Amino acid sequence: MPTQNIVQVCWLLLALGPTVAWFSIHNTADINVTFWENATASWSQCLVSSDSVYGDASPVVSVEGWMHAAGNDGLACESNTFESVNWPDNLTPSNMSNTSWIALVKRGNCTFKTKILNAARSSATGVIITNNIDTHSTVRMRHEGTGNIVAVMTSQVNGRKLWELAEYKRVWVVITPWLSLDAGFSWQVPMLCVLVASIVLVAVSIALVILHYGPNAWRSAQAAKVEHKLRTVAKRAINGLPQRAVQQDSKEMQPDSEPCSICIESYSTGEVLRVLPCRHKFHRQCVDPWLLGHRTCPMCKLDILKALGIENELKPLEGSNNPSSVNSDHMMRMESHDTLAADRVPEVTVPSALQSNLTTIDL
Repeated sequence: MPTQNIVQVCWLLLALGPTVAWFSIHNTADINVTFWENATASWSQCLVSSDSVYGDASPVVSVEGWMHAAGNDGLACESNTFESVNWPDNLTPSNMSNTSWIALVKRGNCTFKTKILNAARSSATGVIITNNIDTHSTVRMRHEGTGNIVAVMTSQVNGRKLWELAEYKRVWVVITPWLSLDAGFSWQVPMLCVLVASIVLVAVSIALVILHYGPNAWRSAQAAKVEHKLRTVAKRAINGLPQRAVQQDSKEMQPDSEPCSICIESYSTGEVLRVLPCRHKFHRQCVDPWLLGHRTCPMCKLDILKALGIENELKPLEGSNNPSSVNSDHMMRMESHDTLAADRVPEVTVPSALQSNLTTIDL
């Protein structure tokens, strides 16, 4: 998979991560219970459950009230299950009268919707349904069409505690979303998730960019170093190549003489020629820039660096880790022209009258 696609997938996963986490915990409910303990004649408070969940169609809001357990089998499948609710004395944990109440119901025998609607008919503000599987787990409750009544499911383990407390008659229950804007600092939790995910997202993106573009940048830098070294060596090699001035009696002045292969113009008296190891010659001003960039004869492609025996300086370049192989083609040409390299052109003596026309290349 291309690195660009990997980056996009990582962005998608890291962006969805906080969202998935939020939807997986935003419907979690805390059930706090306060009950009247006859032995001590006082109110006691405990946290019965912190892993209960709201139903699919339930408002995810806080609700509180007296807890009333469903009679008989506790399943609340009959429409008249909660017709007669026995209220305790007008005594609440805050010594204020309150008639709001929450139904305690067991799972089974009928749909969640039926149980919730039966409690709603008797003006219950909420319903706690206890699971009937002997585990700490809950199940997803589907109960569309039950209105604004709050419905929560808790595990059978937590349900046993609630059914035991229901015997005290005076039990006050508060159901609160685990992540609630009314819970003080708890609203910062999803923001913290987004912040952490954003930091991880940026870090992973930077790492992937470095992994993708880092080697290319390193290879480019290595290639630039190799090229700079080769140009330095080539400049020195070009300055060492023989050159001579065209005279009136030179063979370049003959009618059948070939012109410069680069500019396709005939030679004139006084012009300076550059003679390469392969015996090809050109105008100095034409061939020197070519040699500096290509380091080969324009006609036979002889590598002048190898032909001049500058091998020691080329060894570090041959061992460099340059995947672009800036000079791999030059190295191959060196092998094919080893025989020509041995045939060196002797230095040509230039008449003193033309010495003023000869200059050293300085590119």
